Amino acid sequence: MTATAVLESPSVTTDAPASTSPLTRDEVTELIERNLPLVQHVLFQVAAHYPRHADREELAQAATLGLVEAAHRFDPARGDRKSVV
Repeated sequence: MTATAVLESPSVTTDAPASTSPLTRDEVTELIERNLPLVQHVLFQVAAHYPRHADREELAQAATLGLVEAAHRFDPARGDRKSVV
């Protein structure tokens, strides 16, 4: 799943209430795009331990949603990290 597909998905929004994210919408979007390859890498490693009948697309959606939520909660004042996760 590409960053564009994630951001254009009707179930994913990069709008967060001002009180939960000190970042602008563009900054949140960049954070998601920059960290999506990391999420896909971790997902690939984790999925190898799930049974074959497990829905890989559902795991990918849950992982991506976790990234989006983490991007909204990210506070650069608490320290600058290379990735959200």
